[in-house]
Amino acid sequence: MEKYLIIGDVHAEFTPFEKAVDYALANELHLISVGDLVDNGPDGYKVVKLSNDLVNEGKMSVIWGNHESKIFRWLKGNPVTLTPPNLVTSDEMEVNTDFRDTFLKLCSTILDYINLGDNIFITHAGIRPTFWDRRQLTKKDVGVMRHGQSDLSQIYKYRGETYPIRTYDWVHYVPKGIKLFVGHDPRPMIGVPDFNNFQPAPSIVKNDVDGQVIFLDCGAGKGGTLWGAVVNSVTSDIEQFRNFSI
Repeated sequence: MEKYLIIGDVHAEFTPFEKAVDYALANELHLISVGDLVDNGPDGYKVVKLSNDLVNEGKMSVIWGNHESKIFRWLKGNPVTLTPPNLVTSDEMEVNTDFRDTFLKLCSTILDYINLGDNIFITHAGIRPTFWDRRQLTKKDVGVMRHGQSDLSQIYKYRGETYPIRTYDWVHYVPKGIKLFVGHDPRPMIGVPDFNNFQPAPSIVKNDVDGQVIFLDCGAGKGGTLWGAVVNSVTSDIEQFRNFSI
């Protein structure tokens, strides 16, 4: 396929997600989610069910987000601490076993990153500099792709929870000519998590060697909006950004 619609973090907000799906299908665009389909919003089951159906039909691909990773580990019985955004999902799964089962089926198809053509890469939160030379995943690569990079010596407290300060050194190492699409961060390049303000539209950060990072998360499911980017894998062009929350 030549053209794709890459969407930011949905966070269980079904109405704009359905609009993005309808737009992709009507325009014959393969849909790609950068991850974080679940948590925060109220429609986790509906989002996961439709995503799973589309993946099975070959019309959608999904990237691992940190929220999928955490819920998956919880379902597998691993020791994780669920916070309020996760509890929206876990509480629904406790009473809706099909949500749990469908989510696990979807997880069996999720990828850590996608490469379209020569110059477009998609992941959830970031890519370590060393990845660009070898293009083979290590455990550390997977960790950064799903969770980004943080300075664990600096902690930010918000509503009783603690969060590390996010760091962005990896942005400077994206190679010349590469467009890297990510989600994860609705106020990118700030560092301190801001849970009440979101970027109003996707932002493009260019580094000194002309590599680009396109931050797609605009806070859907948290009070913000869901955006997508239509891209051409042959020309590597971003043909348009679209707001699916209007």
